[in-house]
Amino acid sequence: MKQAKVKLIRQMRSENERFRSWKQEREKELIQLRIQDRRRQNEMARMERLHTKQQNVLKRKVEEAAAVNKRLKVGVDMCVRVCMQAGGHSHPLLPLSVITSILVTAAVAATGLNYFQ
Repeated sequence: MKQAKVKLIRQMRSENERFRSWKQEREKELIQLRIQDRRRQNEMARMERLHTKQQNVLKRKVEEAAAVNKRLKVGVDMCVRVCMQAGGHSHPLLPLSVITSILVTAAVAATGLNYFQ
């Protein structure tokens, strides 16, 4: 009887120890998962901030390009009007397409946009 009681007590201690170690492992896994989740959330927030910043830069560049295009159109229209009033083009050595090309180049340089990037 006493041996059976001792055996039962040892078995209970053994089961308690196995349960405790199993529980510790699960808690460690849970902690690791929480850490990974927090890191992913931080990375996602960082990427969202970067995306928003890039969107703002792109929006500003597009607005600048639209403003330059508007100014360019006004300049080309004025150049065409002057050329028509002059009876041809304003400079005898420069055709209208060259003048337009120069205006486009100047407008692109003014915005700082680089179409080759």
